[in-house]
Amino acid sequence: MIYLKLLKTNKTAPGYFRFTGAGVLTILLVAAAVFILNAAEARAGESDRQASQIELYLQEAAENNPGLRGYFNEYLAALERVPQVGALPDPQLSFSYFVRPMEYMMGKQHADISLMQMFPWFGTLESRKDEATSMAESRNEMFRDKKNELFYKVRAAWYDLYELEERIAVMEENLELLEHIRQIALSRFGSPSPVTSGHGVVISPAAQKASGGMSDVLRVEMEINELKNRIEKLKESRAPKRAEFNRLLNRPAKKEVSLPDTLAADTSLADKAVAQESRIEENPLVKKAGREADAYESRIRTAKLEGRPDFGIGVNYMVFSSSSSDNTIMNGNNMLMPMVSISIPINRSKYRAKEKEAALLKDAAIERKEETVNELYVSFSEVKADLLDAERRVELYRNQTDLAKQTIEILLSDYSGGAASFEELLRVREQLLQYRLELAVALTDHNSYAARLEYLAGSGPEEGF
Repeated sequence: MIYLKLLKTNKTAPGYFRFTGAGVLTILLVAAAVFILNAAEARAGESDRQASQIELYLQEAAENNPGLRGYFNEYLAALERVPQVGALPDPQLSFSYFVRPMEYMMGKQHADISLMQMFPWFGTLESRKDEATSMAESRNEMFRDKKNELFYKVRAAWYDLYELEERIAVMEENLELLEHIRQIALSRFGSPSPVTSGHGVVISPAAQKASGGMSDVLRVEMEINELKNRIEKLKESRAPKRAEFNRLLNRPAKKEVSLPDTLAADTSLADKAVAQESRIEENPLVKKAGREADAYESRIRTAKLEGRPDFGIGVNYMVFSSSSSDNTIMNGNNMLMPMVSISIPINRSKYRAKEKEAALLKDAAIERKEETVNELYVSFSEVKADLLDAERRVELYRNQTDLAKQTIEILLSDYSGGAASFEELLRVREQLLQYRLELAVALTDHNSYAARLEYLAGSGPEEGF
């Protein structure tokens, strides 16, 4: 039989409730399940709040960052090239006036007006438009990459700000712990009567006369002074980190930044990013190189077409007046004459050089695309390994922090009773501080690596921005 001190309703054992082993096991399993579900829901809720908070900053950065707006304007400017290169050459209008009229059979010519429209070879304009369109799409891919990069930088800067504030908070809590230890040491050194410490531990007069003394007090004060200095140094780094974050959003450098109370490991973002590894070739940098290769392919076709003749169609209008010496029927009649012209591309080396240049640029773009894919796969693998390491560190330092807290409570009680050494108490206190700081770093690293993977996969949150 197992007895649990839960309810005072058992007649056999007053103050206890009697269960069978199976019943207790069932209750423990249900309690554990409820605890796990509540913890999961709490973390999920915190993760959702965290996600909505950062999404607002991402939207603000997308709308206000001047560098990103500049890349978008370059894309719009590239689009304006398409109608330019796809238009026919301007028609040529010429007018000649003879100060001294020229004598012809049909009379005196006073003026000559001609209009000519040139046409490139069939398909040349479409080929030029295809090249300009591909180049514009290349600029669009560059804009998308810069947007994804901006989102990653905003996330990373936000996580860095949280880490800084968490480090300050951890150190300030540790400072309070040192103050409690100092009070206990003072009580052991100078008070002849029982004293209650900051943690509620009663210190007997015998314990006050135990080992320790003024040296313990002085050592705690040195630790306090050193920790205060570290806290002030961290506080001084707030301004530049906040300024860097606000710069990304194009806001005043001193504007306050909203941060979460606790940072949850964004497992949804991490899982999504890891699953995107097969889509690395959809990264905007890869697609940019592909668009450039398409543009140079169109340029090769354009170079071939430009090596063919252009032709023109026009009219010529000549103004005459009657000549007294000529009695022909056409004397003094103006003349309208249609014209056709053809340009002959004799210098073939020029067009061959254009074609070869475009072919070499296409090969370079293809090689650059392949190199970009290889680099992205390598970077993705490295960051993925870092992400898994950060996950392990988060779990490790959470467990270590819990164990160190329990150890501190035990040592405080033992030290107040003279059963623990002062050195051991300070050593575990330093371990607790280090574990909590490392936990903050691990959480920041985890989320930053997840955001980095998202950027490398080219799957930044584009909807709504």
